[in-house]
Amino acid sequence: MSTQPTQQPTQNEAANASSKKSIIFGVGIVVVAMVLLALSGFIFFGEKEDIITGQVEVDEVRIAGKVPGRITEFLVSEGQSVHRGDTLVRIYSPEVLAKLEQAQAAKSAAEAQSHKAQAGARKEQKEGAYEMWQKAKAGLEVAEKSFERVERLYKEGVLPAQKYDEATAQLNAMRATERAARSQYDMAMNGAQREDKWAAQALVERAAGAITEVDAYLKEGALIAPVDGIISEIYPHQGELVG
Repeated sequence: MSTQPTQQPTQNEAANASSKKSIIFGVGIVVVAMVLLALSGFIFFGEKEDIITGQVEVDEVRIAGKVPGRITEFLVSEGQSVHRGDTLVRIYSPEVLAKLEQAQAAKSAAEAQSHKAQAGARKEQKEGAYEMWQKAKAGLEVAEKSFERVERLYKEGVLPAQKYDEATAQLNAMRATERAARSQYDMAMNGAQREDKWAAQALVERAAGAITEVDAYLKEGALIAPVDGIISEIYPHQGELVG
């Protein structure tokens, strides 16, 4: 039996194989480095969205009533969207209501005076007019004394301004009532001429105009949105007095 010897790789062939592996490994590292470099450049130097900083100005409308009163109800809250014509706030004003009562009383007195001027007065009417005048005079005296007391206490700082305003309104109302009663009595006694009849009718119209004016103020008890918008801020609180 004979055998053939196994061929062993030469030293040069082993060196060549090791050199090829080193080259391939080096090329791989270079490729990976180039890829990483490209990605980092894209991330750090790629296009970015432009950020624009600015300020926007909007119109602001402040809403307030024309008459003093107490806030009874808010129908909106901050941040709420509203439309033109929406009711925002309700305000209760006893002063305006008192003026309305005075205007209505003045109109009633003027109408009564006008009726008598047109129809003339009988004896019983003359007597009744005199009694009404005396009653109005007595009421005026009481109102004047009450006003003097209230005014003194108000100046001393004992009573609030609202009590002083109420006493002033009551005094003015009694003065108007006394004047109207006196006019009725004078007209009943003297009889009415044509000019007097016109004047009496003018008083009725003036009183009606006063009622219309007070009604316009009463409408201010409900504050309305003048434009579409958003409620940005509410200054007073429910129950507070506002001017």
